[in-house]
Amino acid sequence: MIRRFAAAAFCGPALALLTLSGGLTSSAGADTPAAPPSPGYWVVTAGGSGVPFNAPQLGSPATTNNDVCEAGPAYPFYGCLAVAGTPTHQGYLVGGTGPDPKDKKYFGDTEGFGTGGECPTTQAYGPFLGLNAVVVGLAIAPTGFWLVGADGGIFTACGANFYGSMGDQHLNKQVVGMASTPDGFGYWLVASDGGIFTFGDAPFLGSLGALKLNSPVVGIVPTPDGGGYYMVAKDGGVFTFGDAPFEGSLGNLHLAKPISGMALNPDGPGYWLVGTDGGVFALGGAPFLGSAAGLKLDAPVVGIVAKS
Repeated sequence: MIRRFAAAAFCGPALALLTLSGGLTSSAGADTPAAPPSPGYWVVTAGGSGVPFNAPQLGSPATTNNDVCEAGPAYPFYGCLAVAGTPTHQGYLVGGTGPDPKDKKYFGDTEGFGTGGECPTTQAYGPFLGLNAVVVGLAIAPTGFWLVGADGGIFTACGANFYGSMGDQHLNKQVVGMASTPDGFGYWLVASDGGIFTFGDAPFLGSLGALKLNSPVVGIVPTPDGGGYYMVAKDGGVFTFGDAPFEGSLGNLHLAKPISGMALNPDGPGYWLVGTDGGVFALGGAPFLGSAAGLKLDAPVVGIVAKS
C-alpha cells in the first residue's frame, strides 16, 4: 500500500535548516543523567568526508591520500555521489562518479559482508572502465559490491554477482539510487520519478512511476527483512511500500536545502533524513544526535549512514 504525502518545494534562499526531534521523550529524572543513545550516524559529503554523530571518526579519502572523491576532467564536480553502509552498521563505502580517476573506498569495520581476499579493505578499488553515465548509487553484496549509473547500468566488483541491469533499456527518468536485499541475492534500482526496477530476489512492492510527484525521488531504503522499502523525495516527502511503517515526512515543510539521503534507525523505530547542507531530521523513534548544518563542509552532503 502506498502512503503518499503532500510535498512542498524547498526554499532555496533560506539560510537556516529546520531540525526536527519531534516524538522524542526522555524518562530520566532531574537528578539522573540520561544515558547516551546507542545508535549514531555519519553525514557523508560528496567530498567523501564522514561527519560522525555518536559514532567514531573513520577518516576520509583526503586523510587516506587517494583521489576517490576528487573531480576529474570528465566530471568537473565533487566526485562521490554514492554511499552505502555496511551490514554491521560499523562502516561505509563511498563511490566516485566515473572512471577517471574515480575509485571506491571502505571506511570502518567492513566485517560481515564477505570481502574475502578478493577485495582487501585497506585500499581503494577501481577505476571502473566503460561507464556511460555517472555513478549515482552503490550497494554492498555478500561478497564485493555493485555500482549503478544514472542510465541504470550495473557494474559488479570484488566477486559480487550480476543479476541484471537497465543499461540497455530506455528510461523515462534517470536512475538515482539502488539498494541490496538483506541476503544480498538481488537489488532494487529507483529512478527520479519513483519508478522501481527489481533484480534477483528483490520483490516488486510498488512504484510511484505512474504518479505526478511534487519533487523528484532521491533514494530508496529497504526494511531490514526486505519485505518493504521507503522512497524519499528531494523535498522530504516519504513514501512507504510493503511492510515499511510510515514514521513521518517533511513534505509539508519549507526546507533551506533539499534532502539528499535517508537512513533507518538500526536499534529501533524511526529514520533520519539529511539535507545537502548537513541538516539532520529525526523522525519517529530515531533520536536526534546532531546536525552538520552549521559546519564548514568540503562539499554538499550526499547521504547519511546509520551506526549501531
